[in-house]
Amino acid sequence: LNIGWNWMSINLENADMSIQTVLGSLTSSEGDYIKSQFDAATWYDGLGWFGELTTIEPKKMYKIKKVQADDLDIQGSAADYCTPMKLNICWTWIGYPLQSALSVDED
Repeated sequence: LNIGWNWMSINLENADMSIQTVLGSLTSSEGDYIKSQFDAATWYDGLGWFGELTTIEPKKMYKIKKVQADDLDIQGSAADYCTPMKLNICWTWIGYPLQSALSVDED
């Protein structure tokens, strides 16, 4: 992850998808911030991630703001992308849960 804003989605699932676990490999700093389309969380030293955003889901897209560049390391199984996704009215931030690239017109 670069300094500043990064778009990200996760294509893995594990038993604990809490924000504390999924982002646990990061060296987080005061001022780090993550948001989904509707919820957000801020990193506080001594407290961890705090806010309405409590879990990370493979079918959703996130924006994460980093104070310093960092590497995200996540362990898990390939996400199931065959289940339906909920689309919102107007814009929907859709994650990319596939394990490989596909063209726009592929099923």
